[in-house]
Amino acid sequence: MPSLTFKLTVAQHDLVKGRATSAQMTPDEYARAVLLESIAPRTATADEIARTIGVTPETVRCVLAGIPVRASKESLRGIKAMAAEMGYRPTVKDIAAAAGMSPMAVSTALSGVGRISEASRIRIKAIAKEMGWRPSLLATSLRRKRS
Repeated sequence: MPSLTFKLTVAQHDLVKGRATSAQMTPDEYARAVLLESIAPRTATADEIARTIGVTPETVRCVLAGIPVRASKESLRGIKAMAAEMGYRPTVKDIAAAAGMSPMAVSTALSGVGRISEASRIRIKAIAKEMGWRPSLLATSLRRKRS
């Protein structure tokens, strides 16, 4: 497959900024990342919801995971409404906060690869299912270098 040659606008470059830089990717990989990022649905993170409402990200993660938290009923309703409005999708970091484990342990449990106890793996998968977690197609495509 021939290599692509192209120039990116600043807006296109910003789409993949933070995922990887153009120096770390071949032109084909970079073009694929730009395309996938531009067509992927925008989802909100717990940090963005927290900034919007004025609470801590940990509070947002706990509320969305169903963990009891000390907050006003108005704040709880606001968090849930804002999450629905902004298209919240739980991340590995959110699941880790809810499970009281590290993001690496959660990633290991969800991928099914690596050393983690079966009890922890089952607990993490249950929390992930309850929170509505599903793998990001964008991240999976970038990791596998396929679109």
